[in-house]
Amino acid sequence: MNEELGYAVKDISDKTNRELTTEEIYDAFIKEYVAFHPYFDIIDYQFSKSEIPEVKLTLLKDNQQIEASASGSGSLDAVNQAIKKTLAATYTLEVYEQNSLGKNSKAQACAQIGISSQGKMYWGAGIDQDIVKATLQALVTAVNRLEMSTRATEKQMEQPSV
Repeated sequence: MNEELGYAVKDISDKTNRELTTEEIYDAFIKEYVAFHPYFDIIDYQFSKSEIPEVKLTLLKDNQQIEASASGSGSLDAVNQAIKKTLAATYTLEVYEQNSLGKNSKAQACAQIGISSQGKMYWGAGIDQDIVKATLQALVTAVNRLEMSTRATEKQMEQPSV
């Protein structure tokens, strides 16, 4: 993710023809990797406490609420399976990392997720005091970035050849 963020920051710097402040770099990170949910978002979730983790999700896609559910080897895997099944998305969750953004129990958590599809990585991050919410935000952003790339590719294929 660091390399991709570096390229995004460099692109902004090149377009503005100046060095960016730390606030501008942070804002770019938030815009591109935390708050990027143009195609869908999770608006509610509920985990069951059973031997095999299960999740019930409420997704918002195209201004419509969609109910989804799945089970998995853990909470993240269950959410991942529900998203893949409901959105018919094809990817592999490759990277999951988390860090604390403070030193006490009120510190925010930052989760980073990398998914791969057709040899390309798509990254997302989430920041929240609740590590589960941060993780879900990160996954949602990564899948939205994949969806953006997929739609751009489909649009290019629709363009007539010159």
